[in-house]
Amino acid sequence: MIKKVGLCAALVLAAAFVLAPHSAHAQVRPRGLALGADVALAAGQMTSASGSLGVGGLSLMYWLSDSLMLDFIGRAAFIAPNGGDLVTQLGLGVGIFGVIARGDATALELGGRVSVGARLQSEDQSVAVLGLEVPLRIEHWFDRNFSVNGQVGISVGISPREGEPVPFTMDIGSVTGWAGIGFGYNFEGVEGLNGGLSSYQGPAPAQQQTGYQPPPQQQQGGGDPEQGGAGW
Repeated sequence: MIKKVGLCAALVLAAAFVLAPHSAHAQVRPRGLALGADVALAAGQMTSASGSLGVGGLSLMYWLSDSLMLDFIGRAAFIAPNGGDLVTQLGLGVGIFGVIARGDATALELGGRVSVGARLQSEDQSVAVLGLEVPLRIEHWFDRNFSVNGQVGISVGISPREGEPVPFTMDIGSVTGWAGIGFGYNFEGVEGLNGGLSSYQGPAPAQQQTGYQPPPQQQQGGGDPEQGGAGW
């Protein structure tokens, strides 16, 4: 159910992005560092006999340019069962996204991500799962700093350990985690939005002159001699 709702929401966002009119001089142009939360698209396929090892959590995004972004997702969990060994779960995802279309406050991005989720316990119970994905992502900025994103795409989960019940899983049109939705806070602020750093305001209006303006001087010469003019 979550997948269906997330997929419908992503399709609605995509349709709104395509059909909405865009202003050529006010296209959003992200830059710098952003911090937020996200989930790897392959999280739903990163499963093992011990449960899900999907990567989702703290997200760090860095825009190398206004069209290319590096994306990092990380999480760590520590479980101490009664009478058992300490269980450590770690996850890390690294991805890269490129902007393929942009509007006034929305960007359509295509990328790739590699994720690794691991459960560290005793030597015979530790397991790691690999996630590969190709996400299509829509990111919308509500102001210069805050944005949300939704993603769909192709994801693969691979468990290299022998004896795993599901060593390979592939999902086309995948929406996972929090319905494939994340958010971010951009510290430097994106350009191109209304009121943004690069919004074109046009030339400054010419200042009107105020105050006393002396009348134009009359030209000398000519006129009536009786009125003091040099007519002769």
